[in-house]
Amino acid sequence: MLFYLSFVIGGSPDAGWLAYPPYSELMYNPGVGQDFYIWGIQISGIGSLMTGINFIVTILKMRAPGMKLMTMPMFPWSVLSSCIAIIFSFPILTATLALLFLDRYAGTHFFTLDG
Repeated sequence: MLFYLSFVIGGSPDAGWLAYPPYSELMYNPGVGQDFYIWGIQISGIGSLMTGINFIVTILKMRAPGMKLMTMPMFPWSVLSSCIAIIFSFPILTATLALLFLDRYAGTHFFTLDG
């Protein structure tokens, strides 16, 4: 809802699909549209990370009795591999969006060349 709310309340964020700096900084993109977009993507990423952990634990701990990993069907293997990719990639996106929000409001310079 925060993602869609960014388009309604503050206008669309004008910083690209992944909120590219410096276009997403406060001086180039004022307004709350970019903030709602950042928080919407942040919350969505945290939810995806928790879902990935849930699927991995479910696949590893709740298989049928006697079923080994190598005898699982292809569908649980595809879910397991995609969830492992999510667990390795989404914390980086979460940290990057948090640093971007700090750039916008705390005055830090994580993504500026002169900082």
